[in-house]
Amino acid sequence: MGCFLCLGNLLKNLALKPLCFIAAVINLAEAVKINRLRVPDMVKYGTEAILDCDFTLDDSETDLVVKWYFNTALVYQWIPSTKNRPQSLGVLKDRVNLNHQASVDANSIHRALHILNTGPDLSGNFTCSVSTLESEDEKTKGMLVLGQIEARENPVRQ
Repeated sequence: MGCFLCLGNLLKNLALKPLCFIAAVINLAEAVKINRLRVPDMVKYGTEAILDCDFTLDDSETDLVVKWYFNTALVYQWIPSTKNRPQSLGVLKDRVNLNHQASVDANSIHRALHILNTGPDLSGNFTCSVSTLESEDEKTKGMLVLGQIEARENPVRQ
């Protein structure tokens, strides 16, 4: 912790605090990091979609929480330490396969959203947020749900 406090002074006198700088860089390198966010650009109305949040974290990180937001609303949460299943909320309530496994790693097994039935109400921005007590990372990507256009009959004018 002391190394982070001296980081501001580091710019003033880099020569006197090289060990502090190295420790701060090492701490930042061990932070949770989202490597790749996979969200389909477009999906067809009524089909399934898998949104994946591939991340890495250091073994020393504690209290992992994976959250997904649709626009700004929380729609999915998984806290591995509770041993509970993930929760789907809001617009995704009862529309997510909560048994979907994206990985065999216990810390990332439920990192992905497997949406069972897409609709136009799911066109928007999806954000994956991965946090621990030590660090956090988030990434956002948009998805467009393409609907079917039904032909309407023109009323006959008399």
